[in-house]
Amino acid sequence: MDKGQYFLKAGHRRLQAALILVEQGVTILVPFSSGKKCTMEEMLIESYLSNDGKRFNAMEEASLVGKLLKYGIKPADIAKRLGRTASHISNLGKLNSLPTKLKDKITSNEITSTLVLDIMRDTYNLSIDDLSDLILNMIKEKSLDGSNKKITKRDVDKVAGKTNSFSAVKKALKLSAV
Repeated sequence: MDKGQYFLKAGHRRLQAALILVEQGVTILVPFSSGKKCTMEEMLIESYLSNDGKRFNAMEEASLVGKLLKYGIKPADIAKRLGRTASHISNLGKLNSLPTKLKDKITSNEITSTLVLDIMRDTYNLSIDDLSDLILNMIKEKSLDGSNKKITKRDVDKVAGKTNSFSAVKKALKLSAV
């Protein structure tokens, strides 16, 4: 408890499951321990470091880093405390700044966080909203053509008008052999 409010230190996925059951009308009694007093920042870091279950996905990590950044912790300090590189923390900060619709697409595995970061690096002249619209339109087109597959680098290159030079040379060699 901090300033009259309870904060979850561990069991985020169990809480989500319990909330789903409550929405369905099931009564849930959740045990809790007030434990020792610590700051919200310490609780967030502890939840990351003590996670022995399913690893956090990229968006869960990004959310955690975003919260730590809001508390004024410097990216280098976050990296050190979480045992990650500064560039990893920077990337998580970028993911956390994405619009919710795009975050949802990453979470639902329609596009990877790595590819979104690649697109962000390659299209630095686009605003975050324009970038989000571009990716969301690509996902929409992919689902309309019936493939329902994850967006890939090849899809992005096709929209950007880029050609894989290896594929182009391979295709040219096949044509010249005929």
